[in-house]
Amino acid sequence: MFTRPLALLSTLALIAGLAMMAACGGDDSDAAPPNTPTITQPPTSTPVPGTQPSGIAAVDKAIAAVEAGDIDAFIDLILLAPEDCVARNDGLGGPPLCEPGEAPGTPVDVVPFASCEGYWSREGALSQALRPLFDGQVRLYAVYETGGNERLFDREGAYAVIFEVTGGPNGPQGRDVIMTDEGVVGVNFGCGQSAEQLVEFHQLTDAIVEPDDVRTQ
Repeated sequence: MFTRPLALLSTLALIAGLAMMAACGGDDSDAAPPNTPTITQPPTSTPVPGTQPSGIAAVDKAIAAVEAGDIDAFIDLILLAPEDCVARNDGLGGPPLCEPGEAPGTPVDVVPFASCEGYWSREGALSQALRPLFDGQVRLYAVYETGGNERLFDREGAYAVIFEVTGGPNGPQGRDVIMTDEGVVGVNFGCGQSAEQLVEFHQLTDAIVEPDDVRTQ
């Protein structure tokens, strides 16, 4: 006559025991002990090779602009200076030509370029004039002190920043950016020479950034 009440009490006791185990969290053998610090792994990164800086602010800005393909940033470094214009030139290498409305002898702001022969560019034509420096695959070749021995027309530079442009039909071509501490005073695209040949032609020997130490893009 007491079988059912005893069975009911046993069942209630079992339920109560299970509830207490659940409240205690059960088996916590895998749980971390309290106050365990969280270890955060540092993010992994891939090293990015960089050009050895020359240590000359204007020169390093020019290198960065060319390697980034940023013509506008490079133009910001160009030092325009006045030259008296002429009504007519018989060929490359003379003074800048006057534009309509300018009388011969009018000072105009220009910068010299060379490609076999020298010529001048005004500010509005710089983007087009600089295309041979930015077209193709460009890498810094070297940076030299010139000792004042390198110039275009009468614009003298303290540094020669030599680039190599590849990807064109004529093979690797050298480009010579002539600079002072203030900026770019001229750009020489050479006459078909490689970067190494340009260095030899201009007898550049006092390297600030050696050819073997520069980054190949």
